[in-house]
Amino acid sequence: MIEKYKISFLRYDLVGAISIAALSLPVGIAYAEMIGLPPESGIYTAVFSLICYFFLGASKDQIIGPDSITVALLASSVFSLSNASADAGFQFIFVTTIFSGLLFFLCGYLKLGFISNFLSKPILSGFLNGVAIVLLIGQITKFTGVPVKDGNSIAGVFEFLMNIKSIHIPTLVTGLASLTLILILTKASKKIPTQLVVILISIICTVIFQLKSYGLKFAPEILSSLPNLFIPEIGILKDYYSEILIDAAAIVFLTYTNTVVVGKSLAAGKEPYDSNKEFYAMGVTNIISGFFRGIPASGTSSITQVNIDSGSKTKFSKVLAAMIMVLVMVLFPTQFALIPSAVFAAIIIKAAISIFDFKSLKQIRKFNREEFRIALICMAGVLAIGVLKGILIALVLSFLNLIKKSYQPVEFEMAYNPDDDTLHEKTMENHKLIDEEVLYYRFNSAMLFYNFEHFKEKLYTRIEEKKNIRYVLLDANPVNYIDVTFADDFVVLISELKGKNINFVVFNPNEWVQKKFSESLGNADMTSEIFYPDVKTAYWAMKKA
Repeated sequence: MIEKYKISFLRYDLVGAISIAALSLPVGIAYAEMIGLPPESGIYTAVFSLICYFFLGASKDQIIGPDSITVALLASSVFSLSNASADAGFQFIFVTTIFSGLLFFLCGYLKLGFISNFLSKPILSGFLNGVAIVLLIGQITKFTGVPVKDGNSIAGVFEFLMNIKSIHIPTLVTGLASLTLILILTKASKKIPTQLVVILISIICTVIFQLKSYGLKFAPEILSSLPNLFIPEIGILKDYYSEILIDAAAIVFLTYTNTVVVGKSLAAGKEPYDSNKEFYAMGVTNIISGFFRGIPASGTSSITQVNIDSGSKTKFSKVLAAMIMVLVMVLFPTQFALIPSAVFAAIIIKAAISIFDFKSLKQIRKFNREEFRIALICMAGVLAIGVLKGILIALVLSFLNLIKKSYQPVEFEMAYNPDDDTLHEKTMENHKLIDEEVLYYRFNSAMLFYNFEHFKEKLYTRIEEKKNIRYVLLDANPVNYIDVTFADDFVVLISELKGKNINFVVFNPNEWVQKKFSESLGNADMTSEIFYPDVKTAYWAMKKA
């Protein structure tokens, strides 16, 4: 890798590294602040993420680091721990991060890359919009000074409204000024390291205007510029092993899905992309991060885009960015304590605003009202019962939606034109082609045990619409799988139709489906000479009978 590096690339990679560090540094601190960890936890998560992904990642341009969704999830879980001390909460975060890394390795070994396909757009949109609102609620206290105990659900909004008279004006002014500046700079140019500029301005204002005298809360000082090794206590595993495993599994699912979505979009048509390789990259990242008091990492689309826009040529921009962040920590550790917490709240609020996608919800509503309702249920679940349980709702809805679609698939009668050998869904235009003695039928699904009754009911409905039906011709082209229960029940159905002088014919079956179906026919001592390669062959065989 190094021997192929051209010195002419260094200038471009250094510009990219500065851009990456300028965004990763404040974001890392903000997310650490959000979950109650010291600044170095967020910074070193970003550092380890960049270095590990440099060696193991599947994408040249992708940047990974601390992520809002996983931080919101961990914050919600730590909040719900019963009678847990602050130290136990920190232990829980670090151990969960390590376990998520181990689960990443297990998923990579089992080649479970397909799991990223199990969240449909409506479910993902509803979930992410819910997380965006939870992030906003979670920043109420830091942004306004109003104490809110439940900052991980919609209950926090009502709590804020009840205590709105206790707003701390200097905190609110600082937060509003920071957020306004972030929005203005972001709109002015995407190349401006907005968060870093705002942090630097806040440090200057703290010194010049003596902001500490106004009762503002500030970020803690960096006590150790070098990472400290974390050794988990056995007690935390004993007391919270189920919560740790559930959270780790949720982190794997969410961060992998997010990382792969970004990675695939970058690789499309440009380079090969191994989604299973990402498991090992994320696994190493989270294990190292957890053992050095860090938090889980994920693909970050915004910083990735900045890396691309900056013109960096190679993956070395990641290593250079990590080195820059370490230098900042070593050279300026005390300056972090001059940053008001309201500034970090503004950074997270801006991130939440970016996550919330009203346009996507609007498009889903226009496309399909049922899927829009699913999106709203996911969003309401996150707001009402928290991020983790909201994930479970999203997954359950996703699988129920899949089952529903395969349980009640699209089916229809078709019209066949023997003159040009075309077969189309029955409409008013081709109604004259319909033969009252023949039913050309399509069932757009795999044939599974739980959709047989639906198949049988719909088929008989179509048959009853015919006056003198003698043949049923099933187009098996959409059928890529048939299970033993459906096949055996199908044989019984064919026998029933035979008793009514209706012959059953199957055309366009794939080799495997025909083989398995023939086995079931043979077990029932029935002929398997009902299969034809295409509709034309089936049509003329029927005419000759």
